[in-house]
Amino acid sequence: MAPEERSAASIREALHVLRDLDEHGDRLCPAGSDRTAWARSVLEELAQAAGVIGGAVQQVSGRRNDTVSHSATALAGTISAHTHIAFSAQF
Repeated sequence: MAPEERSAASIREALHVLRDLDEHGDRLCPAGSDRTAWARSVLEELAQAAGVIGGAVQQVSGRRNDTVSHSATALAGTISAHTHIAFSAQF
């Protein structure tokens, strides 16, 4: 498989996982896992992904776009803040 085909396949796989999270949410937490730890971990990964998406969009398009960068950074920050708020009352 050519590198560009692997990239497209990887993105499709990531979208599949994101759609599963969107549809099934915390029901995807593995049996026997601490639900809070699992959720924090998933949300941290989603925040990291949001931050990377802006750069990926610009690299693929070949064009710098400050709006894309700022929006991706804002989404990453919003997810991080949401994580903190959602779980701060539990500790």
